[in-house]
Amino acid sequence: MIAPNTNIRLLKTPMELNDANTLSFASETDKYNYFNSLPKLSLDGATYQRKEGVLRYPTTSSDTFEDLLQYNYCMYQNASYDTKWFYAYIDDIKYINDGMTELKLRTDTFMTWQNDIVYKQSFIERQHVSDDTIGLHTIAENLETGEYIEKPLTALEMIDWRGLIGTCRVVLGLSEEPNGYALPENYTSVFGNVYSALTYIACYTPEDAINYIKDIQSQVSEDPIVLAYMVPDKLLNNTTYFTPEGKNYTIGYVEPYNSYKYMNTLYLNKPTSLNGYIPKNNKVYCYPNTYLMLSNNVGENNIYRYELFSTSNCGFEIDGVLSVGCSIKAWPRSYNYTETPAFSEIRFNQSTNASKIPTCSWKNDAFTNWLTANSVDLGVGVVGGVGSVLLGSALALTGAGTVAGVGMIGGGLASIFNSVKNTYKASLVPESAKGGSNQGDIVFASGEILRPSQFTIRYEYAKMQDDFFQMYGYKVNSLEVINIHKRTYFDYIKTIGCNIIGNIPQKDLEEIRNLFDNGLTIWHNPSYFLDYSVNNTIIV
Repeated sequence: MIAPNTNIRLLKTPMELNDANTLSFASETDKYNYFNSLPKLSLDGATYQRKEGVLRYPTTSSDTFEDLLQYNYCMYQNASYDTKWFYAYIDDIKYINDGMTELKLRTDTFMTWQNDIVYKQSFIERQHVSDDTIGLHTIAENLETGEYIEKPLTALEMIDWRGLIGTCRVVLGLSEEPNGYALPENYTSVFGNVYSALTYIACYTPEDAINYIKDIQSQVSEDPIVLAYMVPDKLLNNTTYFTPEGKNYTIGYVEPYNSYKYMNTLYLNKPTSLNGYIPKNNKVYCYPNTYLMLSNNVGENNIYRYELFSTSNCGFEIDGVLSVGCSIKAWPRSYNYTETPAFSEIRFNQSTNASKIPTCSWKNDAFTNWLTANSVDLGVGVVGGVGSVLLGSALALTGAGTVAGVGMIGGGLASIFNSVKNTYKASLVPESAKGGSNQGDIVFASGEILRPSQFTIRYEYAKMQDDFFQMYGYKVNSLEVINIHKRTYFDYIKTIGCNIIGNIPQKDLEEIRNLFDNGLTIWHNPSYFLDYSVNNTIIV
């Protein structure tokens, strides 16, 4: 017959009977040393203690029933049969009599068998991750975000984006070239691979445009100006300007080009905080908690996610092509690539169109055009009239046809009168305006044909999410082998259908599976048990 030799320790531990938090130890020895160091009552040489059931614990004047109420945990060893220590919660304490108390035990299955568990691939719903690179974890969490607020641009960012247009020139599209000007050799109006039958002239200043328009309207019978619009100088950077001899304006033929023109690359900094809150968990920095919106201020707004930029900041390349209103696009660089491309390419599907550059109006001087068109006929008419007058006078002086002379004088005066009358009528026609109708475009006037806006959730929502991730990790929805020690102080793991094996009683094995399926926080240092304020760094 085997002599009774069960060792019992009643313990006061920080762990509670809620199956949500537990401790991990590298070895059975470490585990024993920790629990044995806690405040305890010891009883050695007791009768065999069954794994599940009731422990009958004797009470004395020094260890009363009331004394036992402060203990919440038990470890015991049936030394006659095995050296293994079993760990259990004290589920209930029942008074029997002054000399006996019954303690109802429930095995702490994870603590008892943790070093015997063999982890297999399992579907992990949530966990603390071993790589917290921003943008690596983007599965939606569906946490409350509250109302967004806009983070102001820095002064330098504001200057860069408002200065995107830069200096603009007035470009005129002419249906015919005025006299005295020769087109450059082999000149063709092709811009962005689009042919135009017009000749394009860039005026260096608005005053040059005014003087040039007056000049060409004085040379041709019909107003040759078909188009007038503003063009950023960056889209005309091959244009050579000159001042024609004897003229008071500076102009240049717009050089044709294929493809598009590079204008600039502008950058925005990624956020280092959210409304002043600095998260511990980098998923807080991801969409939808913070994002960048690029707007052309006339209806097109595109959202860009900071985490999809593979560079340290957010770069946008701006390109354009000369056309009425100008076609200008901004597209993100190093954005949403599966791998870094060997060359830069425009991502039209991710680009944002700038608002249109205004077209211009110009005055059509009807009198100057009429006078130009009728200058030859008017000269002949006047001379003819004068000739008739002179001829009529000669006839009258000779007396050789007084009636005819009077008639001829009348005809000459009538010719002069009609010419003067038509000229006077033409001079009464007011100047007409031609051209576009959006000359007062406020977007262009403000310089914000493209405006970046940075939005973030408020401090309290950022902290709320960060606290949640600090406790429960990220949603990962991945199939992998369970790793209970990725972080320095604690790991949270929640599985769906946990897969584990080991030399463990089936009932206990099933209970351990349920612990992981319900979500379990495993603390690696008892000194920091339930302390979520620690810097829970990733184990490298």
